[in-house]
Amino acid sequence: MLSFFVVAQTLSPFVTALVEILFNTNHYMLALSDLSRTGDEIVKLSSVPSSGDNVSSHSTTHHADTWSAVRDLLLSIRPQLQFLSLARSHLQRIPRLDPNSRIILFAGCPNAGKSTLINILSRANVEMQPFAKEDRYLFVGETDYKYLSWKVVDGAGTLDKPLETNDSNVDLKLAMSFAHLQCVVVFVIDVSESCGMTVEEQADILLSLRPVVESKPLIVAFSKSDLRSIDDLSPAKRELLISAAQSFPASKTCSYSALDGDVMALKSLACDALLERRISIKTSISGAEN
Repeated sequence: MLSFFVVAQTLSPFVTALVEILFNTNHYMLALSDLSRTGDEIVKLSSVPSSGDNVSSHSTTHHADTWSAVRDLLLSIRPQLQFLSLARSHLQRIPRLDPNSRIILFAGCPNAGKSTLINILSRANVEMQPFAKEDRYLFVGETDYKYLSWKVVDGAGTLDKPLETNDSNVDLKLAMSFAHLQCVVVFVIDVSESCGMTVEEQADILLSLRPVVESKPLIVAFSKSDLRSIDDLSPAKRELLISAAQSFPASKTCSYSALDGDVMALKSLACDALLERRISIKTSISGAEN
């Protein structure tokens, strides 16, 4: 029976972090343990031979008693079976994403323009992967760059406030799960503020993500430049954004509009940043071995 369920220890850290959003893995393992123990007891019951001088006269009673015992055992773990059924349905909807593959991760506040980028960059319609509560989703798409396949991931606008002040446990766990991805992060800032958040609020969210993205290549992308460019901002706001971006050691900035070819330039900038990082890591490892 256990072959139908995923063993939690075999999951990658990224998937494990997503699973923790959906259900408690300790409860999951306890439920699997109860299921395994019940299965062993059912096997023992089925192997017990019928007793009595006249086997044929007792066989019907023996089988009835056995099935009654099996029924009682299954009823005793009914809550665990219901929990495992729900857990399996959640696990089947988690994106199949190798944390070590080539990944472009888009982050930012809701309605900043991330989903529009996903649809432009993906060679097919975005695959929507619902996996969490409260209408939280991951959007996973695919694109090509330099004859290589890339995954494009959008956290679907769960960052509506800095992590340290975010009272949503789901949002916090989702954001922290991204730390397990070996990816380039594109943080999208809507300089037009048409997303409903000010430039200052978006900059605070970027800075709060430092534990997640500081060790990764970072592209700070100023979206909706057709509505307002960063040069149209006041000197104070412009300086705030530039200083926030430059506070990360491996960051670059760019502006784009979905109405022109800037998106492809953004894609090239992000992909090259990740490829350069991986080459640098391999070179340093090779140098250390020599």
